[in-house]
Amino acid sequence: EVSYSYIIETHINGSLYLTNPDVIDVHNFLYKPISIENVESVMALNKEYSIYFKNLSDSSDHGHRTIIYWLAVLSIVGLFNFIKNFKIFNKIFLTNQLVNNFRGYISVANTVPKYHLNPYNFMNITFTLLPTCLETIIIVGYMLMCSYFMFSDYTILSHNHLYGSKTIQLYRFIADRTGILAFIQLPLLIVFGGRNNILINLSGLPYNTFIIFHKWISRMMFILAFVHAFTYSLFALARGSFKQNFSEAYWNYGIMSLSICLAILVQSIYYLRNLSYEIFFKLHCILVIAFLGGCLLHCWKIGWLQWIYYTSILWFTDRFLRIIHVFRNGFLIKDTELKIVSTKDPTFKILIPKPKYFKSFPGCYVYIQIFDFKFNFWESHPFTIFDNSNFIDNGQEYIVICVKPKKGITDKIYKFLLTQEGFHYKVRLILEGPYGHHISNIKNYDNLMICAGGNGVPGPCYHALELILSYSENAKETNLSTNTRKFRNYMFVWVIRDSESLRWYYDELKLLLNMNAQ
Repeated sequence: EVSYSYIIETHINGSLYLTNPDVIDVHNFLYKPISIENVESVMALNKEYSIYFKNLSDSSDHGHRTIIYWLAVLSIVGLFNFIKNFKIFNKIFLTNQLVNNFRGYISVANTVPKYHLNPYNFMNITFTLLPTCLETIIIVGYMLMCSYFMFSDYTILSHNHLYGSKTIQLYRFIADRTGILAFIQLPLLIVFGGRNNILINLSGLPYNTFIIFHKWISRMMFILAFVHAFTYSLFALARGSFKQNFSEAYWNYGIMSLSICLAILVQSIYYLRNLSYEIFFKLHCILVIAFLGGCLLHCWKIGWLQWIYYTSILWFTDRFLRIIHVFRNGFLIKDTELKIVSTKDPTFKILIPKPKYFKSFPGCYVYIQIFDFKFNFWESHPFTIFDNSNFIDNGQEYIVICVKPKKGITDKIYKFLLTQEGFHYKVRLILEGPYGHHISNIKNYDNLMICAGGNGVPGPCYHALELILSYSENAKETNLSTNTRKFRNYMFVWVIRDSESLRWYYDELKLLLNMNAQ
């Protein structure tokens, strides 16, 4: 409890340090008692502080709206993909002209036709993969919204005791707004960049789309952070405190964080990333940790640290779940076989004994680390898999990976296998996954063609085998032969450059033939 005598003593003590609001040092205002003899000055200051704190509140609200925007986008896309799971809607999606036009010109069309799957080049430097039209619309909507939030809805007074002129007020309000907006984007970066992402399954969007959103959110966040730093520097110059600020810890940590953020963006350019993905990935993780640490120290006494905490929790949770994936699969899986299946059209297979708790699905992918000093055991690489366990009655169950050596570790493995007797070699490896999402509505179609090209065959072949197996089970349950059902109009097409490529997937193609596939 606060006693009456304490209040009186506080009043007497405060009266000894009363400050005239008209001659106040605004930087120390919050820490000094003021005389309220001039009520108009006090009310003016009250209005100015109300405007200042309203801007902070509005900035947080705008940041929340950017999160709501992405939740709305994912919810709409997820609802659309969920509806497609029902067979009754298949005819609408296949024959409706409006739906077909939307898909043809927007949802699956490339923004620049020749530059979606092929990297965009400028002055012979490869910068990025361009998004599809629908992805572009979503990204542009997000960036326009952030731009509007950056430069609108400010209350500027003709004269302000706190900051002075209209220009200085605007510098400070924009600096505060953009700094808060930048912080609130941080959890979105982790959500869209993480491998263990429930939103991928809920929305039905591929991981590649999430990575595209991750990249553009990071670019927008850097723009916000840069505008924050630039306008705050202009504010400091106008107030004559620019040089003095370099003695402040928050100022130097802010410069450090912005520099690290720029370094992350530069090292993420496709050209640099493609030179050595492993160097990029390891450096990316180190820089992200340093960036979050810098942001934490930058705002240690300012506030909004909850966004750093949320981001850190999401990032470390993703890493923890990846470790869980690895140990659930048995950590070091022994008796994994590497073997060449074709030398004319260089290709080798990785045959991994299937772990007990490994649950795969068509189109899923895994990350593997070959625990052998000859093969850069610290490197982790993604591969689409084929799981034969559902299609054999007896024998060893394998996770099959088909690899066409290009450069780096795959070329190193292939050249090593050429030196081995029988062109095969056994290793131990770490298996992380599976990742991706199951395309469930594909079973609803009566007429279906699945096409694959070159070594992109594992996912489509897996889809084909699972579909035929499910059709066969349907036929048995309804006492109908598979030849009398509508789904007999089913075809699997694999485009290859040379018949030698048939050796890659000889065993899997035999499974398709045994199931009477076209």
